[in-house]
Amino acid sequence: MRSQSRFVWPLLVVLAFAGGVAWHLASAQEPARKPVQRWEYRKGDHRADIKALGEEGWELVTAVQEAPHSTILYFKRPK
Repeated sequence: MRSQSRFVWPLLVVLAFAGGVAWHLASAQEPARKPVQRWEYRKGDHRADIKALGEEGWELVTAVQEAPHSTILYFKRPK
């Protein structure tokens, strides 16, 4: 009986190690990538009807003042 236990413990250690390696390899696989979101852009001036553009799906990204009475608005929306 003692000779059997000499072989059982190393076998259990090898099996545990192999199971750990298999689990690590299975969990290390790269997850599926999401598709890249594409955008379209639009530029307008300060007189743009922002509410109408918002209803069309446009989102104001930034506003740049070029002169004291001139502001350029930049919009984006998903394609």
